[in-house]
Order: sequence, then C-alpha cells, then structure tokens
Amino acid sequence: MGLIVDLIEIDSTNPKVAVDPFGVELDEAAKAAIHIAQTSVAQFLESQAPGGLSGVVVNLVDGQLHIQSTAQVVVPVTAQALCSLEIVEGKQLKVVLDEVSPTAGRGIVEAQLERINPVVDTNDLPLNIEMTHIDLSDGWISIYGNVSP
Repeated sequence: MGLIVDLIEIDSTNPKVAVDPFGVELDEAAKAAIHIAQTSVAQFLESQAPGGLSGVVVNLVDGQLHIQSTAQVVVPVTAQALCSLEIVEGKQLKVVLDEVSPTAGRGIVEAQLERINPVVDTNDLPLNIEMTHIDLSDGWISIYGNVSP
C-alpha cells in the first residue's frame, strides 16, 4: 500500500476535472496544497515495516515527525526516530532521519527510509505540481506548491 494523500486542494478559477481516467486540466497557473494526516503516515509505515516491527505511532511535533515502533528481537524493543521532511527538486518529498534511539537501530531505520523514499512524488499525480514548502501542524502534513497548466 502506498501513502494515502487525504486531500488535494487546487485554487483555480476554471478547472476541468475528468473522472475516468482521473485528471485535472487548468487554463492558468494555480496554487495547490496536498494534505496528509499523521494517521495515514502511520498506516503507510506500518504497511511497509519489515517482519517483527509493529505498533507504529506517528506524532507531528515542532515541525518534525516523531515515529515510534516496537521490534521483536529476543524481547520487544521500542525504538524512536525523529525525522524531518525535505522537498527534492520541487517534485519529491523525502523523510530524512535526524535522530534514532536506541542508536543501534540507526542502520535498520536508514535502510527502511531508503526503501520508502520518496514518500510523495508529484510526477505520480495527474497535475504538474512543484512543491515549495511544508507545514506540519495539528496532525497534518501540508505540502504547498504551484500547479502549471
């Protein structure tokens, strides 16, 4: 399962929307916002987690993702990762590892991030969106950008 985009907003005066296949056609440039709930991020990470990893919890605090999960080694070990989000070339959103505790889990977390990144790629959307900035607040990741016609 991929990451669920909960809402896409387009600020345009005259969009043309096709249902099957889904597409949006614009006569002029517009602003866009992509919204992803922290619960959607947790579900995505849980679905992508390797065997033995469970209980993924995601909280958005002070502009960062606080991710916690439990790995079943010999005994259950709870790990916490502090991550930030980075826009790459206006088209991709990547999760970047800032800290992990216990530090012995760093390699596992880095390998998992390598597998799931980019978590958003606007090349996969039916719009030509260039991401400009991100806001993390009130349980939502909001990605803002410009849409070309």
